[in-house]
Amino acid sequence: MSSLVMHEKMILEKLFDRGSYVLNFTDRTFAEFFHENKINIDADKYRFNDNSKMKRLRALWEIENDITTCNILQALLEYVCATENVLDVDKPKTLTVINRLLNKISPEKTEKDFFNTNYLSTK
Repeated sequence: MSSLVMHEKMILEKLFDRGSYVLNFTDRTFAEFFHENKINIDADKYRFNDNSKMKRLRALWEIENDITTCNILQALLEYVCATENVLDVDKPKTLTVINRLLNKISPEKTEKDFFNTNYLSTK
């Protein structure tokens, strides 16, 4: 199960949701996209909420681990950037979500922020 939290899901839905559709995918191209990414999105385990593409994507977020979720999010981000005009704020927000799932430093952190972060636990 991914560790996505509600506000992160809202960021992702804003970028990918087209009213029960995901981006400009047809049923065939949606299945092909996920097949390229080693996932059978047509499997029953992703259809427990309904058959819509967006609901199956949400099911994936709920079922799969952070690494699998990140791989799909990265691929979807690359796809949407290649096929649509993405708002300047949407890509960094999505990258922040992906980086958090991968435990990377946020791209919005500056070098000063990094060096001022206290990584030692104080008890």
